[in-house]
Amino acid sequence: MAIELNDDQRLRAERLARLKGEKCPRCGSSDLRCGVARADLGGYMLDLWCQNEEAHPEGVGTLHHFGVNNVEARFIGL
Repeated sequence: MAIELNDDQRLRAERLARLKGEKCPRCGSSDLRCGVARADLGGYMLDLWCQNEEAHPEGVGTLHHFGVNNVEARFIGL
């Protein structure tokens, strides 16, 4: 089940991803956006989209999933 994040949750999720060194697997950019979380065993999976328009001229960056544990999920507000 997908959980749409509000603006505060989204900013916290993106901050956590940067703090943990998450980068786009295709271009290496840390300019990632998050809007959806999904419950997973032991935590949540966040959908992260790369925002590097130069590396992704087709308009949509690479999607990858970022796992967070329950402590990190509480920081985000899930």
